[in-house]
Amino acid sequence: AIIGYAEMLQEESEDEGDNGAVQDLNRILTAAKHLLSLIGEILDLSKIEAGRMEAVASIFDPAEMLEDIIETVRPIADNNGNEIRLTGTVFGGDVSTDSMKLQQCILNLLSNAAKFTKNGKIDIEFDRKPCNGVEQLFITVRDTGIGMSKEHVSRLFQPFVQADPSITQQYGGTGLGLTITRRLCQLLGGDVTVKSALGEGSAFTLHVPANLADAATALGAAAKIDDVQGNEG
Repeated sequence: AIIGYAEMLQEESEDEGDNGAVQDLNRILTAAKHLLSLIGEILDLSKIEAGRMEAVASIFDPAEMLEDIIETVRPIADNNGNEIRLTGTVFGGDVSTDSMKLQQCILNLLSNAAKFTKNGKIDIEFDRKPCNGVEQLFITVRDTGIGMSKEHVSRLFQPFVQADPSITQQYGGTGLGLTITRRLCQLLGGDVTVKSALGEGSAFTLHVPANLADAATALGAAAKIDDVQGNEG
């Protein structure tokens, strides 16, 4: 309601040429949309942690999904002077997993790259290969942005924790986007990893089984691999 009324008043103020009111209403809209985003992310996280978030498989073409996501984020990338491109061949045909949740994960990663990179490059790399005993999709979002230190990376996926508090003041954000992205990938049977260096950009890689029916198998294999690595350590 706040957003709707503010948009109506903003249109009226623009028609009347009241620039001062337009600016004030734009601040109200920005704040309201930020609050709406925060509420939505808190609800998502609470559903995931309560075990009430369900994945529903549908058959879709990952190539079309990636192209749609890129076009959605392109205005943000263009506004920051960034070149955005898809690399690798999206081969192997359709997949069967939760398209909405996968799309949300990729959109979160790509939006972050577009926000934290200025006058740089953002590459979306696609691959499809066996992992943890099943065929999986691998999508890497690589940018030439501000990057992160090892300390910041270590707490990156903790809820309500920004990698660097000073970044929050400059770029905004709730500290939930990456936490939700990782939890959703795990719900689909995959995960998210990151490689980054301060001032040298970041590369986030998510992977999920091409078939949601393989999620339990993939997670079981991943747990076994972790156990072996832990024992070796």
